[in-house]
Amino acid sequence: MKKNITAPIQGSSLPVSSSIGPFESDGSFHMIAQAKPVHDYMAASRKDIRVDPITNIGTVEKNGTTIILQDVTLKNCTPKAKKLLLMGLDIFADQMPRRNEITAEAINKSRRIRITVTDYMGKCHLSDRKNAGDALRESVKSLFATSAEWTSTKDYYKQDGKRRRSKGVYHHKARFVDYIAIDESGDPINGGAVEFDFSYTLAESLASLGYVMPVNPAVYLINPHDHPYSIQLAWKIFALHNNNINNRNTERLNWITVDTLLSAVDDLPRYEDIWKTGGIYNRIIEPFNQDMKELVNVGILDSFAYYTTDGKEVASYSSNGEEKKGLGDISYEFFSSLIIKYVLSAYPDQTQRIEAKQKQIAAAIKRRAAIADKKKNA
Repeated sequence: MKKNITAPIQGSSLPVSSSIGPFESDGSFHMIAQAKPVHDYMAASRKDIRVDPITNIGTVEKNGTTIILQDVTLKNCTPKAKKLLLMGLDIFADQMPRRNEITAEAINKSRRIRITVTDYMGKCHLSDRKNAGDALRESVKSLFATSAEWTSTKDYYKQDGKRRRSKGVYHHKARFVDYIAIDESGDPINGGAVEFDFSYTLAESLASLGYVMPVNPAVYLINPHDHPYSIQLAWKIFALHNNNINNRNTERLNWITVDTLLSAVDDLPRYEDIWKTGGIYNRIIEPFNQDMKELVNVGILDSFAYYTTDGKEVASYSSNGEEKKGLGDISYEFFSSLIIKYVLSAYPDQTQRIEAKQKQIAAAIKRRAAIADKKKNA
């Protein structure tokens, strides 16, 4: 018999509006629904959790977003929980309403996510059903106990005697997940699957103010136990690559600084916390490099190479297992100054998407110019 755990529905101050719908891929990449609370949660670290001794509620501050953990006895902000969140956002991106189809009813219908243990095993290439079930239980409970508080802004035109541009600032506070189906014993693995709802506020933010981002499903193949930093590394590379395409920043396409990746992978030990005790190479540089190699091993990257700022190659690693030179026992100062040039495996062609966006920008500029001319000649 199916029961459920449901959290109180929290209201939203966000008006329903149109979104930028997902674009086509050849199937090698999936389109993940993305928004500020998701991005900040993906970058959050367990070691930054601050626990209130009275309420026993944990919080993590990240880029102006407060991640709230209602049950600190759970394994929160783990790579496993982040992997399940990505799977849910993958499904949500296919279900969410497109462009002018957004209504409160359409958003509500898109919130339900169902992932079977068999599907989870297939996506992660797992052979042990019990371990897969345990990972799903742990992760869905963690997401149910996770909330976020954040602020968003939206530019829009509204009718007020004459057409004018206005900016809305909206404050949000909502759970990531506000419903889990459970069986009579309270097990969230119900009928061989986990079934949960993203909260209405999060779903609304994803559909109305969010966007979709290409993510290689090979990220699900990463074993968080052996490679605890690879998911955060992959996420940052996907996000920055997508941002550079959106902003037509071709000069920075396919490269990222080591320092940027270090700041994005909060679970790594921080240099300033351990420099006195030593072992910087073994505790930061080598784990970072090994988890970058894992992105090649699972098929997210075809290759990557470290370069100095003046263009000299220091080390490289490619999908055929060839490692050129290797990093060697280098200093943290030198390592953090390096640039990584990478090649994403099977990244979808974004030509149509970029051209469509350029047309939208050109049309918006034309509209604004027409409005300005009308005012000038009035």
